[in-house]
Amino acid sequence: MKIIHKNQTRKFKNSESCLAFEYPLGSKKMSGAVVNLSGRYPNEGKMVNLECAELVYIISGSGYISVNNKRNKISKGDMILIKPKERVFWEGKMSTLAVSCPAWNSKQHKIIE
Repeated sequence: MKIIHKNQTRKFKNSESCLAFEYPLGSKKMSGAVVNLSGRYPNEGKMVNLECAELVYIISGSGYISVNNKRNKISKGDMILIKPKERVFWEGKMSTLAVSCPAWNSKQHKIIE
């Protein structure tokens, strides 16, 4: 068992509208972050994770996720599974819990047009 307290998180901004708090699990198999969105991410184009699958739970708020050019309404209580290589962008005002398998790393995360 491992408990990670909020004061142990690493805060980082993906963009002006996307603020994340990464919880250091110390695992190569899985990572977790709370992400607060207030707008669109990425600002233009789409993002893709080349290796990671992401399981995202909407803690609060609502908006849209576009996956492979299909726009879907999402809101509090919804859960989304994003498979590796799916092209995604997010819009809205929401707080999410994102779990990545294997552990998320910036080298496999790309912004594309």
